[in-house]
Amino acid sequence: MTEIAANSMQANDHVPTSQVAASLAACERIVRSRARNFWFGLRMTPRPRRDALYALYAWMRLGDDLVDEPASPDAARARFEEFVNTSRCVIAGGCSPDASKGHLIREQTPDCWPAFAWLLRMFPLQRPWLEAMLAGLESDLTHTPLQTRHELDLYRHRVAGTVGMCCSAIWGLRPGVDPAHAFKLADTRGRAFQMVNILRDIGRDARESPRRVYVPADAISRHALCIDDLLAWRNPRACEDIIAEFTTVARDEFRESAELSDQIAPDCVRVLGAMTEIYEGVLHRLETNPQRCIADHAASLPTWRKAWIAAKWNLRGAHA
Repeated sequence: MTEIAANSMQANDHVPTSQVAASLAACERIVRSRARNFWFGLRMTPRPRRDALYALYAWMRLGDDLVDEPASPDAARARFEEFVNTSRCVIAGGCSPDASKGHLIREQTPDCWPAFAWLLRMFPLQRPWLEAMLAGLESDLTHTPLQTRHELDLYRHRVAGTVGMCCSAIWGLRPGVDPAHAFKLADTRGRAFQMVNILRDIGRDARESPRRVYVPADAISRHALCIDDLLAWRNPRACEDIIAEFTTVARDEFRESAELSDQIAPDCVRVLGAMTEIYEGVLHRLETNPQRCIADHAASLPTWRKAWIAAKWNLRGAHA
């Protein structure tokens, strides 16, 4: 198993340099302002693992913003390629973040690179996971509508299943756990999260320019619809059926990955529990009102409820 870093236990004694500490603080600000559903769970993670999660999120957010920014295709491609090259340089440990940081992405976000390099030194993230993340981001840059369930599953693995595996590696696994089994469960949980994201954003994604469609074309046509029929909610019964098809996918994956909480470090179970309950709450809203999937505003839980869920899991963890 190819790993980047020693094991996470070594990070417990690590004190970041002032440059890394400033970069980690910038990453935390990004998470606080941008991670609508993750923030309430991630902040319960004990340090330094919490900082590592913030660094991972900020790195992915930088790549995602470069893909999504309104720029010409050539400009977007140039910025993204610089992001990929910088990422690979830092991942390989072949250059310092400052030396590799290019001019095209310099002003895009607070400097997350020292924190990203620290993350990779201190925690056992596997390089294939990070390469898959980059491939997932690139697929959004050159997005074409997905055609099959296989394409959907591959996309969800790249952009979210890998995140689940990285998070589990940062949280740490319990003694005696089979890593291959644990990371498979983490991949499944991440794909369930992403299925919820896709469903709640069907309308918003399809109204972007260029349009993004993640519901597979073969599933849409199987229900005798086209994407515009779904967006207009023509033939409500067929529209409800296609949404139900994919809410069931998410429900099944949450159930299939239920054992993940028994695999990760006990002091991080509350983090996973809170994040999962928030996402399952959003899923329940889509199940009870499928038409919310095409709304301009994505379905979500109110802030007070997310805070209550986090507090409940935090209290449960304190008494574990």
